[in-house]
Amino acid sequence: MTAPICRGLAGCAVVLVLLLVGCQTRRTCCPQPVGLSEQWLEPDATSDNEQLAAWWTTLESPVLDQLVSHAASGNLDLREASWRIAETRARRRAAVGKYQPQGDWKALRHDRRQSQSGNSILPAGVGTAFESWSVGIDAAWEVGLFRRLEHLNDAATAKQCAAVEERRQVLVVLLAEVADEYVHCRTLQQQLHVARENLGWQRTNTEVASTRHESGLTSELDVAQASSQQQLTEAGIPLLEAELQAAVNRIFLLIGLPPAGSAEDLLGPGRIPRVPSHLSVGMPADLLRRRPDVRQAQQEAIAESALLGLAEAELLPHLSLTGTISLDSRSFSSLFNARSLAYTLGPTLRWNLLNRGRVQAEIDAQFARWQQALVAYERSVIAAAEEAETALSSFARQRQRVELLTAARQEAGRAAKLSRTQYGNGLVSIQAVLDAHQRKLEADNLLKLAEGEAVRQVIRAYRAAGGGWEQPPPPTATDELELSELRLVSEGLPADDGQAN
Repeated sequence: MTAPICRGLAGCAVVLVLLLVGCQTRRTCCPQPVGLSEQWLEPDATSDNEQLAAWWTTLESPVLDQLVSHAASGNLDLREASWRIAETRARRRAAVGKYQPQGDWKALRHDRRQSQSGNSILPAGVGTAFESWSVGIDAAWEVGLFRRLEHLNDAATAKQCAAVEERRQVLVVLLAEVADEYVHCRTLQQQLHVARENLGWQRTNTEVASTRHESGLTSELDVAQASSQQQLTEAGIPLLEAELQAAVNRIFLLIGLPPAGSAEDLLGPGRIPRVPSHLSVGMPADLLRRRPDVRQAQQEAIAESALLGLAEAELLPHLSLTGTISLDSRSFSSLFNARSLAYTLGPTLRWNLLNRGRVQAEIDAQFARWQQALVAYERSVIAAAEEAETALSSFARQRQRVELLTAARQEAGRAAKLSRTQYGNGLVSIQAVLDAHQRKLEADNLLKLAEGEAVRQVIRAYRAAGGGWEQPPPPTATDELELSELRLVSEGLPADDGQAN
């Protein structure tokens, strides 16, 4: 080959290398943050978020604190989410390992026979039948050109971060459900107390009506009316007891245990937690940082962006270095001689030039998946803001309702006492007494329901604010994740957006 031809080929090679270096795929990008209001619509919400980490302690219930601790360590959904983290961690190692050197050791022994009709590849003097012995190593390494390794690592890391955020979201929901069921149980216990207390008064009314009837002061109608109201109240108690047991069974499920007792066994007697005067839920913009489901959607969008870059890299060449070193011989006795050594080594360049249409279609499909993930992220932010604002508004209105019902219950109790006194003096009919006691029962029930609902709105507000995941349960083997392994390494990503802490 002449010198001009060699120089021309060398120049073409340099130009080709420069062109390949200039071909780069897009960098992994983080979705743009969605703008949220600087203040909540409800003035009762404060920007202090120190209580969010352990918000259930603001309800001042040692029993609830114990239930939360048991749920965080024993809930089965939480354990399942922990194993999903372990799965994504293993998949990340497997994905990144694709661009590490690969090698296989091989050893074989064959009986071979050369065709007598075809062209012989054996040297003269060698028979057509012979043994073939070989032992060696096959190795290959695909060079991660055009950010392939970077995109692969970004996608796998983002998926692992998404699994971490999913577990945190499971924890947030779990703690809220435990607290909600606890308040539900306390509300039902108070409703049962109200029903039994009113049942006692109604029995007294029936006895008074019977005494007056026996004395000839009233008709038998008064006795029938009083007895009917007593039996209706008594008939409602089994329904409340059944609902209470169902709520207790639900708590057992949440803490990872089969039902093993009644409300008295699990909770003991107690009142509905007090309604706080205000809620400390941080600022609306904190939802982007605190809500695990928002952070999960963000990481999923990052993963789809990285996969898009990986798909675009398929339009560019693949460079692999392959090699084989082995000992080959026609007999075992000479297999380990120096003359049996054989090897191959060299680069392989592969380019999907003829499959460009199919590759471009895959890129378009991945671009659509990335856009879907961006929309899902934006939707999660808006839904988080809506959920938080709704919970805060409902809490404020429910607290007002508690104040009004407290006054109504006081008046209903006073009316019930007056009606009993006046009935005993023969000033009013038994119907007035029954109506007054029915209104008192309704007022008592409505007040207990309103108190319980107000506290449950507090729980929903803290859940909407993303509180609770900072309190880790006791560590397990699948939870021991190094935070350094959960960070995106690609350039251009904000530090706070690519980490899983």
